Amino acid sequence: MSTFGYMNGDAWLFTADGTPVGFASNASLSINQNLIEVTNKQSNKWRELIGGDKLATLTSDSFVDLSASYGFEDFFAELDAGDTITCVFTVTDDGESAVTGDPNWTFDALVESLEISTPHNDAATYSVTLQSTGAVTQGTN
Repeated sequence: MSTFGYMNGDAWLFTADGTPVGFASNASLSINQNLIEVTNKQSNKWRELIGGDKLATLTSDSFVDLSASYGFEDFFAELDAGDTITCVFTVTDDGESAVTGDPNWTFDALVESLEISTPHNDAATYSVTLQSTGAVTQGTN
């Protein structure tokens, strides 16, 4: 059954290569399009644009747990090898599985950046930023 109404941020799930990203505390999906200006003398001083290249960026912050099903070490291995990761951003009701009838966005991506933070007397965390390669598809769970 699809989810409706206001949603708690905990209801969103990011999977990498089919596995939920372990101990994620935040994830953000941004989909952008470059705009190409085509303003000309016939535009009557109104700017005109057409769509250009599109790009999805997925960022995630997670607590470091080296036993996580998909975590820092996995993202590093993908970055080091230059391999793509199949990313899915969707709605969950249990933190691990998608809610039937809700939307999802799927795309292949490369790791753009990976950062680990180990502050004194605080939890160790890491951040990963992924950039899409190829099309983003919107589907339904």
